[in-house]
Amino acid sequence: MPGFLVLINSGAIPLVIFAGAFAHFFGRKPALWLACLLTAAGAAIQIGTTNWGVFYLGRLVLGVGNGFLVTFSNIYCAEVAPAHLCAVLVALFSEWVTIGSIVGAAVTNATSKSLDKSSYQIPLGIQFIGPTYAGHCFALESLHYTTYFLVVSGLSVDDAFKYSVLKSCLGFIGVNLGIYLMRHVVGRRSIMMIGSLTQGLCMLIVAVTATTSAGTLVARNCLIAFTSLYMFAYNAFVGAASYPVATELVSTRLRSWTVGSAISLGYFLGWLTGFCPPYFINPENMNWKPC
Repeated sequence: MPGFLVLINSGAIPLVIFAGAFAHFFGRKPALWLACLLTAAGAAIQIGTTNWGVFYLGRLVLGVGNGFLVTFSNIYCAEVAPAHLCAVLVALFSEWVTIGSIVGAAVTNATSKSLDKSSYQIPLGIQFIGPTYAGHCFALESLHYTTYFLVVSGLSVDDAFKYSVLKSCLGFIGVNLGIYLMRHVVGRRSIMMIGSLTQGLCMLIVAVTATTSAGTLVARNCLIAFTSLYMFAYNAFVGAASYPVATELVSTRLRSWTVGSAISLGYFLGWLTGFCPPYFINPENMNWKPC
């Protein structure tokens, strides 16, 4: 399961490193078209196979396409947008990622009772909508460990999944709030500082509660509330401002190299944090319980 969850990041890491070279020789638009083709190909491979090895290959291909999408969609928006709208348009990337997460979770929930291949083929198939409609797709975020994390803390599977969807919805609200604040109220630096402090406080509160009231209803409710607030704060502040800042601080000549390297590092850290937590909290491994 950890390998399945992090394959998208694994596929994105090496390709994003060479994003600068690709952009230098071929340009931004061809990179976006290639990303769409790779994303569609990755989804098609996963839909059409019943072999785990081939399925993992599809996840890897999807990760390559996703890495190019994340890199070049932000760079392209930053370069074609009017200066006074640059931050807002680049921040919309986070909004569409959140929308993709909500749609993906809703479709997955609707097909969860199916006992045939449609239970996973339909959620994968919705990734064809973007390329077909506009020639530019967004890849659904890889499945997170949130649901199982909440199950281990004491929730039922259905309730845990619903809370995971709720967190995505809060993230969507947060992105829109962050775009408004960045456009009309405060600057990028202030937004990122507020978001980082809020996220740090959320993690601290969860840790303190889990230490002082481990295994209680209070600790479980605190975990749900403050992980949701953490997601809201990330999307409203750090997530909304990080891509505009990343594309504005560097020169046009070095933008694809710099942003590509930064996103590659982000994918590596995402791979690391996605791979390790299952072993931390699984009862048969280290058994570090959520609360």
